[in-house]
Amino acid sequence: MSKKIQEIRKQIDKIDDTILKLLSKRFSYAHKIGLIKFKLKLPLKQTNRIQEMQKLWIKKSKKLKLSKKFLNNLFHVIHEESLKEQKAKIKIKG
Repeated sequence: MSKKIQEIRKQIDKIDDTILKLLSKRFSYAHKIGLIKFKLKLPLKQTNRIQEMQKLWIKKSKKLKLSKKFLNNLFHVIHEESLKEQKAKIKIKG
């Protein structure tokens, strides 16, 4: 395999590692928010916040020249996983 390809793949691997670490950190914050919502007796799923975030992601997708459909799908996957994380942690704590 070409040395150039190997070097590029190393850079991709570093980026992937960063993405995974950031997702882990994001879910940690989602857990903290879930506990606060639980204590305040707020619903975990907050439609207004979801809509705000979707609009923001769409706006950013244009600036970053990323597919709107891709970012919308990614947003939903991340958000749903965050909700699962919140529900699971609350069941353990509650």
